[in-house]
Amino acid sequence: MPNDDDDRIIINFGEVAATYYIDNVKFGLAKNQSAAPRKARTYYVLKSAEEKRQVLVDAMDTWIKGMGDHLKEKGIKPYGYDVINEAIADGSNLRRGVGNVFNGTDTEPVETEDGGLTIDWENGHFYWGYYVPDYAVLAFQKAKQYLPEGTKLFYNDYNLETSEGKRKAAIQFVKDIDTANGSPIVDGIGTQMHLTLNVSEDDDLSTQIEKFMAQVDASLTELATTGKLIRITELDIALGTSNPASYQLEAQYEAYRRVFESYKRIIPEAQQSGITIWTLSDNPDEHEYWLPNESPNLWDKDYKRKWAYKGVCDGIVGEDIGKSFNGDDYKKYYE
Repeated sequence: MPNDDDDRIIINFGEVAATYYIDNVKFGLAKNQSAAPRKARTYYVLKSAEEKRQVLVDAMDTWIKGMGDHLKEKGIKPYGYDVINEAIADGSNLRRGVGNVFNGTDTEPVETEDGGLTIDWENGHFYWGYYVPDYAVLAFQKAKQYLPEGTKLFYNDYNLETSEGKRKAAIQFVKDIDTANGSPIVDGIGTQMHLTLNVSEDDDLSTQIEKFMAQVDASLTELATTGKLIRITELDIALGTSNPASYQLEAQYEAYRRVFESYKRIIPEAQQSGITIWTLSDNPDEHEYWLPNESPNLWDKDYKRKWAYKGVCDGIVGEDIGKSFNGDDYKKYYE
């Protein structure tokens, strides 16, 4: 209904920031105007596969360059950089995202002009390989370009000890990155080595440890054949309980000791990159999201050293340090 005091008109173009020039505006009744409400339509502009790829490649470039610039500004030269993590899918041992390989219930995105983009991926999931099939070599090339000179570039994955197929797929993945680059660009392979040690009090402990270590030794042996740096990146040894018995604690000691000894024995010295322990203690606060109700670490839930702590020390030294250490050196250092 017109009002006598109307002194302006408003034309709404939606959420589009731009400058519009309008002329030849006429007022009057619209022809064939219906009283029925019309459904608003949202126009979604589809991008080509190459346009999507370029957007993501630019984002990758911005991220890695930003990381490199920050490190250089702070005068920090990191030893290593985890360029790509967990690219191999469990079970199929194919490359995540490439050829519609997804995790669990994740499915291929659906995109239409009317409905826009629908991505049914679990929170936190993103598949570079779906949009950028050659993302792996690009990521390593950009890391090489932007990170401080001399930074070692790693590929990292899990279950390489328990799945021979996944281990071989990870090794081939690294080889393919080097080939696509035209020369070796991957410096090292990280094996997370989250292990589970199930032992029985009724069976011989040494026999059970030998069976446990067979998988670890086989994995380290095959990884060593790549000639790459080999690093254990997230070592922990779960026992299947948060209240381990004494025989389980003894087995955990042996397992930690043997892992360190095997690493030093099997991986040539020039390829040894180190071992990182995953988290500190068995305190529940440290295991809210990882291995709840477990006891995989070197300190117990009350932050007291476990036998596993000594297992690491003995494994590093290569002998039972308790036989030669009487505390005098410790006292001299602090006194």
